[in-house]
Amino acid sequence: MNIYVGNLSYEATEEDLQQAFEAFGKVKSVKIIKDRYSGKSRGFGFVQMPTKAEAESAISNLNGKELKEQRLTVNEARSRSERPRDGRMGGEMKDLIAHIAKALVDKPEEVVVTEIEGQQTSVIELKVAKEDLGKVIGRQGHTAQAIRTILNAGSKKIGRRSILELIE
Repeated sequence: MNIYVGNLSYEATEEDLQQAFEAFGKVKSVKIIKDRYSGKSRGFGFVQMPTKAEAESAISNLNGKELKEQRLTVNEARSRSERPRDGRMGGEMKDLIAHIAKALVDKPEEVVVTEIEGQQTSVIELKVAKEDLGKVIGRQGHTAQAIRTILNAGSKKIGRRSILELIE
């Protein structure tokens, strides 16, 4: 089960999360989302636990608990396709990023966009062919920054926060 962990202290490490969640069972992976340019934590992350019962126990026990002097927000992360649609822009942010990326690259068939959704934040992961990565990043990161700007504008319209991560 993929678990969203929000309101993380900027000092919290992946090891800190690993330890907190291991108290409830096996942890498959831990990822704190970081700013691409500064490398600093963005204040949230994801933990994957293979056993649903252990994950649910971790969620119920860690939600609202303090880690590094911050009260955590912990809940199941769900992709947009699993969430009920409320008539607003649903999975359209993911589709928009896929459309933009496919227009930029030489191998559009290798564009893969996934979305990991927390309570208020979505992480959109974009993976392209290795030889196309430079086209998506652009000179001095300008193309990637432009894509992020479009994503942020669309996300604000629907009252959410979205982060674009380029996966190599």
